[in-house]
Amino acid sequence: MRLDIARLPMDWIITGVLAIALMATFLTAFNLTVIKGGEKAEAPAAERPAPPAEGGAFQIRAIPTLKFDLSVLEIPANVDVTILFINQDTGVPHNFSAYTDSSAKKALAVGEICTAPCQNSVTINVAPGTYFFRCDIHPVQMTGKLVAR
Repeated sequence: MRLDIARLPMDWIITGVLAIALMATFLTAFNLTVIKGGEKAEAPAAERPAPPAEGGAFQIRAIPTLKFDLSVLEIPANVDVTILFINQDTGVPHNFSAYTDSSAKKALAVGEICTAPCQNSVTINVAPGTYFFRCDIHPVQMTGKLVAR
């Protein structure tokens, strides 16, 4: 059985083309992981541990559209760690705060709120484990995991 595209209603063809374009846009916009040859491709940059910045501080950035540049921030455990927060979301107030868990009831470090462009830092010392971070101004949109090893 052969599909004769010329006999399809035009609205079906347009809908199909739009669906393919929408899927391509979605996959690109959300930087989804692709499985290649049975193996998972490299994780998107937002999921990789951040290396320490100059001077030994770890960096995390607020970027346009109410996002952090990282969804996972990995730090060493049981030592004082400075986390440099850089707000690049021009004209929008943000901060970086770390909590024991996603309930955000017990703060480990609360950064100052600043309106971009700006930066500030917090120092944290935690036992090995997984913790929670967020922007206190945008607690639903801007969240992530803080992993201490």
